[in-house]
Amino acid sequence: MGDDTVNITTNTMKTYTEEELVSLRNHNEDWLMAQPGVIGTSIGLDANRKLVLRIFTKGIGQTTRQSITNRLVDIPIAWEEGDIVPQ
Repeated sequence: MGDDTVNITTNTMKTYTEEELVSLRNHNEDWLMAQPGVIGTSIGLDANRKLVLRIFTKGIGQTTRQSITNRLVDIPIAWEEGDIVPQ
C-alpha cells in the first residue's frame, strides 16, 4: 500500500443527522483514539452519500475493529485504512 492509498469499507446501520453523529463522535472520541491502530475520526459521506462516522486506521487488528463495531453498534461507520495525506 502506497503512502497515499486508502481502503474504505462502510458499515451502514441507522440514519443520523450531522449533529447527532458529531455528538456521538464527541462522546466516543477519547475511547476511539485510545484503540490500537485508530489514527483519526471525522464525519463524512460514504459512497452512497449517506452521513457516516469515518474512522481512520493504520494497521488495526480484527479484534480492535470488532470491539469498536460492538460499541458503536447502531452508528454507520466508514473504515478508512491507510496513511492520512494532507491535500
